[in-house]
Amino acid sequence: MKLHGKLIGFFAESEKGLVLIMPRTSKHLFRLYQSYGISTAVLDELVTTPAIIGMRVIVDNGKQVLVTTPSKWKRLGIEYRCKGYENQTHLRISDFDLVVG
Repeated sequence: MKLHGKLIGFFAESEKGLVLIMPRTSKHLFRLYQSYGISTAVLDELVTTPAIIGMRVIVDNGKQVLVTTPSKWKRLGIEYRCKGYENQTHLRISDFDLVVG
């Protein structure tokens, strides 16, 4: 999946539907909220697509794996607007369903 020509993740099939896998490095951690973000527009699209059942943020090649659903990210996420960038919705690490690492 690309946004403005940049790869933000890819889809993997599971038994129940699609999961968006988003590889990140720890430098993408938004320290203000101890969170990771996604474009609000992309998140809105994920929430309204029934086939997408999950999201995984894979940090530093698997040193940390954060698992959630699009609806939970939308419900608990914090919208953040930074001048010059599109709106993002951030989910705190503590709000992910499963944290490995």
